[in-house]
Amino acid sequence: MGKANFEQSMRDHIQDLGFAIEAIGSRIAESADNHVKTELTAQMAVLGMRRDQMEAKLHELESEPPGSWANLKAEVEEQWNDLMRDFEERVGNLP
Repeated sequence: MGKANFEQSMRDHIQDLGFAIEAIGSRIAESADNHVKTELTAQMAVLGMRRDQMEAKLHELESEPPGSWANLKAEVEEQWNDLMRDFEERVGNLP
């Protein structure tokens, strides 16, 4: 996959994750249990911050010259995989 295709793919993934976090946030807001609401809102905030960090890393990648982006690409992929594992763990624990 070339640099431009990778960047677009990651932008799409990041956008989709943002939509998922927002949808879960809306579901949490409807919870009657304030303790659960507070805890899960905090967890979604952490995921939102990690998503923002992922987006910043992607911006770094975009500024890399075409011949030297492979190392940063590996970092972006690793960070994305870690973020998705964290997301799945947190979402898997939702009531």
